[in-house]
Amino acid sequence: MGSEDVVQFREGRAQRLSRILAEQQQVTLRDQLLKLKRRRWLILGTMAVLTLLTWLFVERMTPLYTATSTVMIETRQQQTLDVESVVSGLPPDVETIQGEIAIIQSRGLAQKVVDKLSLDRLPEFNPDLREKSFFDPVGWVKGGVNWVVGLFSAETPQPAADPKEELRNRIVSNVLNKLEAKPRGRSRVIEIAFTSEDRQLSANVANTFADLYIM
Repeated sequence: MGSEDVVQFREGRAQRLSRILAEQQQVTLRDQLLKLKRRRWLILGTMAVLTLLTWLFVERMTPLYTATSTVMIETRQQQTLDVESVVSGLPPDVETIQGEIAIIQSRGLAQKVVDKLSLDRLPEFNPDLREKSFFDPVGWVKGGVNWVVGLFSAETPQPAADPKEELRNRIVSNVLNKLEAKPRGRSRVIEIAFTSEDRQLSANVANTFADLYIM
């Protein structure tokens, strides 16, 4: 076999391989299209369900408002400013500031705020006043987790606590979950922020925390 024959043989072989690969790719693409066609209703149904769940989730979202009040720890004589309440007689060190933040975020102070503003009468904080909804994914997940944990728990069931006291603790916890207190940079100022579904209420709660703190 001459060199020209060898070259032609190799070119012919390469062409056949290219043709076979092209045919295999066409078959693979055709198979994929057929699979998609057979499953089109499943795909469309899944997309529709996801779209519906997304719409329901967005519809259930409630706008939130955050208001901020400030207090300033001052070592000199107590003063009162338009946007800052000043607490006198405290050294401006980090430990003191963190200690004051712990007081602001304490359950005792939160309970006073609940009592003064009657927050226990609002469904936002009192779970017993909320409307029951069938579509509650969060509740489903919590219920499932509690059920599974109960199956594998070896602890002896504890007697139920006083329902009124338990509800009171849950209300305080719900209030504290929406509260944030932090120092402003390296200054003596502490920012008290509260988030609520009601714009005016968020401001009232933040200001009440500041007022009761300095009293």
